[in-house]
Amino acid sequence: MSDPARPPDRAMGVSLVLVVFLLGMASGASLFYFGQRSAGRRPPTGPPPRDEGIERLDRELQLDPAQRERLLQIVDEHRVKLHEFMEATLSRMREVLRPEPRARPISSPLRPVPGRRRAMPPG
Repeated sequence: MSDPARPPDRAMGVSLVLVVFLLGMASGASLFYFGQRSAGRRPPTGPPPRDEGIERLDRELQLDPAQRERLLQIVDEHRVKLHEFMEATLSRMREVLRPEPRARPISSPLRPVPGRRRAMPPG
């Protein structure tokens, strides 16, 4: 049995500190992950899936299948128009550049900048 007057082992103390540190790190990462998820944020990995907004509308408004399909068609139509608009804009922007940078790709202004919050749309 252990002697109550004997100080704890140094290795036991280091192990305890290490375990507490790792548990704190894991719980912090979990809280950050679930906090971002519950806030509706996700890492900027490209455009959102085509039906992400429609799923939210479906949950909130209980859409019937015909409404859901029509809304997906509207999103697709506007996505094509937006893509065409961005291509035309980037093409015009390239015309302003000197020949050397003109050959390099221009990142889309629609791509979110990491760390910058998007402004809320009016309305």
